[in-house]
Amino acid sequence: MKQSVTHRPQAAYIFGGLEAFILQGLIGGLLGAALVVKSYWRRIKAYFSGDPGEDAPVPNDTNPPEE
Repeated sequence: MKQSVTHRPQAAYIFGGLEAFILQGLIGGLLGAALVVKSYWRRIKAYFSGDPGEDAPVPNDTNPPEE
């Protein structure tokens, strides 16, 4: 006996929390990137402006080298 089987495309099941999980990951990644940029902002700004910035070493002129 031959059975006829109809093949219908099956939709993949996506559980209800997937959208919230992806959104939470995206928001967390963006906030993490913003925190890194905030932490290094002076260095980033100095790099692109060519200014040595506040973190550059200051030469010590109070003690000239002895000859």
